[in-house]
Amino acid sequence: MTIKLCWENNNPVPARTQKTLRSSWDFAPNGERKRTIEMYPIMHTGAMGVQMHEYLMQKRKIELARQKANKVLARIRKQQKGEE
Repeated sequence: MTIKLCWENNNPVPARTQKTLRSSWDFAPNGERKRTIEMYPIMHTGAMGVQMHEYLMQKRKIELARQKANKVLARIRKQQKGEE
């Protein structure tokens, strides 16, 4: 039996003998990997994802406090103008 060769990147490689292509990739979901990702959020978001989320939440709290302070200050100024 002879092996047919093809060339890829200037290297000889064996040619396929069947007419259909079959993937060696396993398409079944990996349950263990799925459980690991569910158990450890860092596997999903990455190390900076968790810290960035905390940073953005803190920044949002500060912005909401600033807005609330501006509303109160505007109400106080309006009352002061009414008294004068």
